[in-house]
Amino acid sequence: MDLFRDISTYDPIALAALRRGATLAISVSGGKDSQAMLYRLVEMRKALDWTGPSHAVHADLGRAEWPQTLAHVEAMCRSRHVPLSVVRRDRGDLVARIEERLNTVSTLDGTRTAKPFWPSAAQRYCTSDLKRGPIQKWLRTLGKDVVIVSAQGMRSEESSRRAKMEPLSVNKALTSKHLRGVTSSNSRGYTPSEALSAWQSEGGRLVLDWLALFDWSEEQVWAALVPGGIRELRARQKLYRDGDEAAALHGWLAHPAYVWGNRRLSCALCVLACRGDLVNGIRHNPQLAARYVLLERASGYSFKQGQSLEALAAEEMIRLPILEPA
Repeated sequence: MDLFRDISTYDPIALAALRRGATLAISVSGGKDSQAMLYRLVEMRKALDWTGPSHAVHADLGRAEWPQTLAHVEAMCRSRHVPLSVVRRDRGDLVARIEERLNTVSTLDGTRTAKPFWPSAAQRYCTSDLKRGPIQKWLRTLGKDVVIVSAQGMRSEESSRRAKMEPLSVNKALTSKHLRGVTSSNSRGYTPSEALSAWQSEGGRLVLDWLALFDWSEEQVWAALVPGGIRELRARQKLYRDGDEAAALHGWLAHPAYVWGNRRLSCALCVLACRGDLVNGIRHNPQLAARYVLLERASGYSFKQGQSLEALAAEEMIRLPILEPA
């Protein structure tokens, strides 16, 4: 893909801010989209001579993370010479947060109470408490009188909800009040362009959330990551299915979970994952799966509505370790 031909597809306001010295903060999960975004933005920074600092940030989910994720994130940032900050929830990892929720909205004796404690599409505290909160706390440390372009790898193709998102928006939670432009007659506040103009005359902290790969297809993402693109991924997945895992992973540049067959990468066992990704998560993370099974048994609530991890492991003939209740 030609870098300069592709520049016209990027948001002009985000590019203008970066040309003027804005700080570039790149959120990296370890998944294919954030990795492709990191690589492309580093190329663009060099080609377009962005003078502001650049940083990567990774929100570590602790025991709920794929064991390979942190090392993979560190390696990809090191390969592009981008400083990396790893942030975590102050009061424990995602497993601890789930257990806290169990103790506040359910009971340990199997009696059903008000509502399930697991994360869900409606209760995405895994994202708000473990990712967004720690990353926002870190972004505040970058300065009080600064423009920050916070790049994130979400793509419109991934879901109907994401397709409705704005590729560039003012982060009102982090932006100084006078740069938000919210009034009784304008509840939406300033556009990114208006906020950037206001910052030039008034200063303060302006954070622009930029979905830098918003219009990219999955094929474009893989083409930016590995020499053979999505065809190479499919070939390596076949090698793995045929029993040659060593050959399948040799020289592989993305997260190994994709070679194992995952469609998407998040935490090792995600309530929003498809069945195939859950099976992979159980197979490659049996200790975590066994811990979650204990919580299913103790609470009476399955991991997903209508989908128990214990039942799924049994259906796939995956033997889990036996853990003692805490």
